[in-house]
Amino acid sequence: MNATVEHILTLFRERGNSMYGGEDVTQVQHALQGATFARRANATPALVTATLLHDVGHLLHDLPDDAPDQGIDDLHENLAARFLETHFGPDVVEPVRLHVAAKRYLCATKPGYMERLSAPSIQSLALQGGPMSEAEVADFEALPFYKDAVRLRVWDDLAKDPEMVTEPVEAFAADIETSLGIALQRPQEGECNPYFMRYINLVPEGNYIAIFRKTTEETLRYFQALPAEKLDYRYAEGKWSIKEVLMHLMDTERIMAYRALVASRMDSEAVLPNMDETVYAAHVDVSGRSLEDMLEEFIALRTSTEKLLANIPYSQSRYLVRHASGSMFSARAVAYVIVGHVLHHLRVLEERYV
Repeated sequence: MNATVEHILTLFRERGNSMYGGEDVTQVQHALQGATFARRANATPALVTATLLHDVGHLLHDLPDDAPDQGIDDLHENLAARFLETHFGPDVVEPVRLHVAAKRYLCATKPGYMERLSAPSIQSLALQGGPMSEAEVADFEALPFYKDAVRLRVWDDLAKDPEMVTEPVEAFAADIETSLGIALQRPQEGECNPYFMRYINLVPEGNYIAIFRKTTEETLRYFQALPAEKLDYRYAEGKWSIKEVLMHLMDTERIMAYRALVASRMDSEAVLPNMDETVYAAHVDVSGRSLEDMLEEFIALRTSTEKLLANIPYSQSRYLVRHASGSMFSARAVAYVIVGHVLHHLRVLEERYV
């Protein structure tokens, strides 16, 4: 299991049995009920995860359960957001950051909403600033994740039933792990040399880690289906053989994985070296290697690369390091190049070799 997922589950196991403010449920009951409502509404894994973790800030501080009774606003939404943004993308972080503001928003815009709030929620509303003003409503509606925050808030308000039966927190591990993959968001302009956009643009929309795994499976199927007599085929003089193309994919991935490592570790002193693919290809001989042996190496490499990329926090995925060419690279840009580069060569193989 992913280390971040295990850490989150451990938080609930060790600290989730404290009472949820003045309500009749525990922290873990409240979280599980909210996430269950989100699942029933066919919410995305990211929004299910956000709903499960929206009050994780309460598990990260040592204030007493009755802090609101003492006039203390624990600002748990900000504490939670700071914790989550090191692991997740904005699809998870922003609804969590905004869920308290969403209560204030609904109090101002939805007739009868405030009257249906529980007594502890009314008490905390006063500490949180009360219903929004018209100007605050307009500002809130301009935020990109405000609608998700409002949906989360509705499930939050419902998740206070001491009799409700839910699955255990472990049942949501897959949603959490899927949402971690979203931490590698598509890079923005300026996060790599423009040349590499030709690869990045080949990567489809969706969860990055799921796409990475699918590309691994497609590559294996493609090479495994090739007849033995094709493996040393070159479509023109001086071009690589099919086995040399596979070796090139692995050499390039190793270089790119190193670049992702440097960027994600935020090494501001490093300068990423160039890679001359012709030099690399000229100094490796695959003629005596079996395809089975090379694919075994490919699987080992992809497994290692996936582990590296899947555990890069969102906040570190955007950090820029300098390349020898003068361009800047982020870890997430490199991650997308890795997938796009494989897709590019699969296309070339299909068009020119088979």
